[in-house]
Amino acid sequence: MTIADAIQPAVLLVPASAWTPATKPDDKARDGAWVAELAGDVLKGWPKGMRLIVRKERSYSGAQLRLTDADGMRLTCFATNATGTPIGRLELRHRQRARAEDRIRAARDTGLRNLPLQDAAQYASGWRSSSSRSTCWPGCPCSP
Repeated sequence: MTIADAIQPAVLLVPASAWTPATKPDDKARDGAWVAELAGDVLKGWPKGMRLIVRKERSYSGAQLRLTDADGMRLTCFATNATGTPIGRLELRHRQRARAEDRIRAARDTGLRNLPLQDAAQYASGWRSSSSRSTCWPGCPCSP
């Protein structure tokens, strides 16, 4: 989610001791990325049980920082109602889901939905018919 005007001052007030290293899928610390949970007045008016997790990470070379970024760090946040899960694992799950969503969006943008086969049954029947042919392409070493 976008870091709104009400959220950014709270992010800037998070003490250094509250930031914990973000994690990689193997549960090791992710270099250059930290997460913290925001609480208090910033969540006033939010549904009960909501959590606001913020991530700061070094931007990659050539990346343009936004006005809401601070100290050369890219800031992002997300809200969740998940309980009992450490914020490092929540951030990893969120990042992995974001990558999946990005791949779906890229596939749609490249016209994946415009392919002639629209469901799994059509793909399966097409695969069965093409794999059951006994001849190969002309010039293939296995062709008669």
